[in-house]
Amino acid sequence: MPALRHLVFDFTPAEKSLAELPFATRLTGLGFFRAAAAMKLTGLEALRELEWLTVNEDHQWLDFLAAGAFAPLRTLQVLDVRYVDLARIVPHQDLEYLYVGKADRVGNVAALAELPLLRKVHFSRCGSLDAAPPHRPGTPHRLRRLTFAHTRTTPERAGLPRHLREGAVSPGPYPR
Repeated sequence: MPALRHLVFDFTPAEKSLAELPFATRLTGLGFFRAAAAMKLTGLEALRELEWLTVNEDHQWLDFLAAGAFAPLRTLQVLDVRYVDLARIVPHQDLEYLYVGKADRVGNVAALAELPLLRKVHFSRCGSLDAAPPHRPGTPHRLRRLTFAHTRTTPERAGLPRHLREGAVSPGPYPR
């Protein structure tokens, strides 16, 4: 049997430490689709090879991200949260893809310019997007696709730097 690389919880597991799972150190993908699922898991430091993380309705994960946990993280999906502060994910310099869906408010959008490897960002069905102060001039970036789908804010109103606005797609207002 091949080694388990991805693990998705769609339920609330019994209180358990991920460090106790023999395959935890080799996991490259982890997803949680219930807020309580993540709250009962410990041993997150065992996830040394995590490359993608899907978080649903759980702010605790944003605290781990802000602390720089999950160092090689390349893909982050944040779903159904009230507020996401994008400045908190800046420690993840390896991040290449960010998806934010159904967030009531997204803060510090301009902080995305601080992520040099970020190539794709997609905001879907988000409420308002707040700008941060302008990023440092000359910061290298690789962002090639920025999509605003069914979002109340346009890239211009979000205060994105000009080089991040170019090529951004905003296909319509937020559906009511």
